[in-house]
Amino acid sequence: FNHVCFDPKRNMLVVANSRTSAMYCLVYRPEMAAFVALAEYELAMPILSLTIGETDDSEKVPIFCVQTQSIQHYTVSVATSEASEEGMSSAETFWRSQVSSAIASAAAATFPTKTEEASASPPAPV
Repeated sequence: FNHVCFDPKRNMLVVANSRTSAMYCLVYRPEMAAFVALAEYELAMPILSLTIGETDDSEKVPIFCVQTQSIQHYTVSVATSEASEEGMSSAETFWRSQVSSAIASAAAATFPTKTEEASASPPAPV
């Protein structure tokens, strides 16, 4: 299972995978409509639940986690999570381009309004 939290103040998406005992921090840049960094943290125990705490520090993200044997407080640095593109592996670069493409496609998608849905003809019988 994946657990997801977004911190709009720092534009960081935190994803915890309880099956692999890993936590991922993705830094989002709205002006680029793209995730610009991905940091993976291996954990000793799986995360069952998480939330992002409040702080005045714009570079630190406090993360509170309920794990199988404890409750933890992690502090993740936004600067540490942001890796330069030169340091990215080809898999990370590919993943970043795929995520950016998916976000761009979703942003460009149009959804029918209630009026359009009501006037749409039903599908033909098969």
